[in-house]
Amino acid sequence: MLLRAACVLALVTGCALRIEAQPSQPELVDHARAYVTRFLTAFSNVVADEHYVQEATSAPRRRTLRSELLLVRYPGATAWHVFRDVLEKDGRVVAGAREGRLAALFLGPAEQALPRAQEIAAAGGRHNIHDIGTLNNPLLVLAFLQRGNSDRFRFTLTTLERSLGPTIRAVQFEEVRVPTLLRLGGNLNMPARGHLWIDETNGRVVKTELRVGQRDVARSSMTWRPPSTITTTFGLDEKLGIDVPLDMRDHYALEHVEIHGVATYSRFRRFPVGPDAANER
Repeated sequence: MLLRAACVLALVTGCALRIEAQPSQPELVDHARAYVTRFLTAFSNVVADEHYVQEATSAPRRRTLRSELLLVRYPGATAWHVFRDVLEKDGRVVAGAREGRLAALFLGPAEQALPRAQEIAAAGGRHNIHDIGTLNNPLLVLAFLQRGNSDRFRFTLTTLERSLGPTIRAVQFEEVRVPTLLRLGGNLNMPARGHLWIDETNGRVVKTELRVGQRDVARSSMTWRPPSTITTTFGLDEKLGIDVPLDMRDHYALEHVEIHGVATYSRFRRFPVGPDAANER
């Protein structure tokens, strides 16, 4: 009986220790904020190949896009920018497109490169199978964890996601301030919500899910449509030795049509940025 009681006590003590070892919500979110800063620093001035398949469920159609996706930050600047340059649509080269066009822009000054990169990205958006806006950015949720943005959100720790790893914790987020970071038509608030999957040991973000649009509580309405969802999975690129987006899966419930997409990323490589880099070439 004494031995049995000792075993029970040991189990209870062990459970208590495991619970105490779990980070609190502020601790885990702070670890994730620090990780995102490191991620963006390491991933800055990196371009990747994107293979993006989109399907429409009404009047079934399929589109395949091949693009370059890059994250750029000028030396000394604090802002990061993500741009996509669509090179091929359904196997055909897009007029005027060429590999390396975006990266070459950033050998010049920012005041010239950024507007032109925005023009190229906007033109590429017109090749989507439908007008889905600019939510299809695999790094978008990471921006929510940047200092200056993360205080706009409420974070709630939920369960361990052991399918992603023994220490991966799912964290819900919900935007609670207006005006919201994402806007519909430039003036309509679109509160962001979703999940982050964070490694409790180091704050590493291994997966993100963004949801915008109608909530599940409105499902009883005859006009209810599921929210748009963008999910990104991250992993290690061995060549560069940094974490990168591996794939993005998106879904949009638009009027009379639903869009499903799967994008995969490969061939990550760095590119030089700024006039000084151009002079050194």
